[in-house]
Amino acid sequence: MKKVMTIICLILSLVLLTSCKKVNKESKITIGFMSSIGAVPYIYALEEGYYADAGLEVEIKIFTNANDRDAALIGKHIDAVNTDYVMFASLLEQGYKLKATVTTEDQFFIVANKNYKNSITTDVKSTDGAKVGTFENGVLSYLVEKLASDNDITYQLVGIPMIPARLQALESNEIDMAILPDPSASKVTDGKIIWDNFSDGVYV
Repeated sequence: MKKVMTIICLILSLVLLTSCKKVNKESKITIGFMSSIGAVPYIYALEEGYYADAGLEVEIKIFTNANDRDAALIGKHIDAVNTDYVMFASLLEQGYKLKATVTTEDQFFIVANKNYKNSITTDVKSTDGAKVGTFENGVLSYLVEKLASDNDITYQLVGIPMIPARLQALESNEIDMAILPDPSASKVTDGKIIWDNFSDGVYV
């Protein structure tokens, strides 16, 4: 029942997007997502035909770089995106006319690579001074900085916008840790999850 209600809410959110654009029923709605677990319910609804049953034609585009996703929205190559509050506020400040139609909560993991994990303990404070790959000027950097602040430590933030590049930098020891969504976080070879926002009661 919970899954059915979730799908219904997703469909309703798409109806709101359509009405905001004032397009007819034949128009296609294209939504941009990052390559993360947050896109799964929308993809599931597409594959199961829920959108078609609601009279909607939906296309989903997956991005590995938030800048590319937002550029596609600004350039009107897509109709909507799943983004965080920081990026949404930033685009509004730049004068773009956007409307939030539904809110979601995403889970992110700070993962240590297999070499760095052997030099730290289970105490987060032992990661003081670590080089952390993140997406700068967004919610990911906020989460990393919050973790550091809450534990009176500092991190060296390394801006790597593309998720695959961030994952590769982690695996090749260019950085000690990286903040990643699933499924990317689960792909780290013999890595160690240091922290995640859900476990800490932080919802973004």
